[in-house]
Amino acid sequence: MSSSQDLPDNNQPVNSLQLESVVLGFFKNRVRVFSVEITDSGIILRGHCDSFHTKQMIQEIVAKQSNLRVCSNALIVD
Repeated sequence: MSSSQDLPDNNQPVNSLQLESVVLGFFKNRVRVFSVEITDSGIILRGHCDSFHTKQMIQEIVAKQSNLRVCSNALIVD
């Protein structure tokens, strides 16, 4: 995994495609069919990942980069 120095500046507004790109860049083969939806309530994460640790790390990265809360982490661990 890359260092936090490789993360984009989270002071800039982000969109779902930017967040998806950050996550896929970090986790490559550990995430499949990944998507981010930004709603009025917060962020919804969907897709498949390889472990609960990956699921949690994705949630933390997305929340940090977006400055929004993750209201639903629907990533499936398989």
